[in-house]
Amino acid sequence: IDSDEGLFKQFCLRKQGVVAPSALAAMPPVVAMSPPAGSPLRAVRNGSQQRYVVLAAPAMHLMAERLVAADPSRFEYHVSKWRKFPDGTDNITLGGFAPEDRVSGRDVLFLASFDSNDTTLSQLHALTFLCESAFLASLTILLAFLPTGTMERYLQPGRVAAANASAKLISQLPPTGGKRTRVMIYDVHAPPTQYFFTGSCAATLHTACPLAVARINSMAEGEKISCVAFPDEGAAKRFGKFFQTHLPGVEIVTCNKVRTAGNQRQVVVADGDPSEKHVLIMDDLVQS
Repeated sequence: IDSDEGLFKQFCLRKQGVVAPSALAAMPPVVAMSPPAGSPLRAVRNGSQQRYVVLAAPAMHLMAERLVAADPSRFEYHVSKWRKFPDGTDNITLGGFAPEDRVSGRDVLFLASFDSNDTTLSQLHALTFLCESAFLASLTILLAFLPTGTMERYLQPGRVAAANASAKLISQLPPTGGKRTRVMIYDVHAPPTQYFFTGSCAATLHTACPLAVARINSMAEGEKISCVAFPDEGAAKRFGKFFQTHLPGVEIVTCNKVRTAGNQRQVVVADGDPSEKHVLIMDDLVQS
């Protein structure tokens, strides 16, 4: 036993007339080895980077592969099998659990895609298993597009606010790792939607607008976007200032929908001039 060996060494040293305050003082110093300053491992240990095990819905498989290719030191992707039994019910096998468990006790990033009610329910089955049975350190759900986002309010009696229902379904996931599950959403239709997520989940809102600006700045001069148009005042108020700040000199155009004499809806330009310009149409949610 190490403790008995240390006491025996102290006894021998005393008999030889060597006074040591402890067994540790008589032992050679230990030099701690640390990773190089710029290594990914050191960054992870210092907390500046966090390693994730990545699981993905079928529609996000290529996205998961691109994520790992961009930074293999941070992301570790395991492919899942999203199958069906003959009766149409789910037969799902999540990756990373066999032949060796590479998921339990880890920080997991789940790339979700609610592209249909069928796939949404399948992913909720998988997420429930992860929260309830996988003993995760933490769970982050990347839901880049919330398809029910336009139905975030009660417009008439009996009409279902599907965005609220979707958020409540995710909010009922079992807590995991002693932390709230983070749900990352990009360019949600209405920012207050983030407060629909309660209980064990919390939503954080993000935007892909900086990617649009970077793409515009990389375009050739003869093709570069010189005008950003918004279909309505809501989109203009939300994104107009951002593009004015990051694209100096760009023309901002705001459109409106008006009813004509024949009770038809027509889009008109309310502010700005898009003529003879390369136009980018920007809305707060596009379904096409």
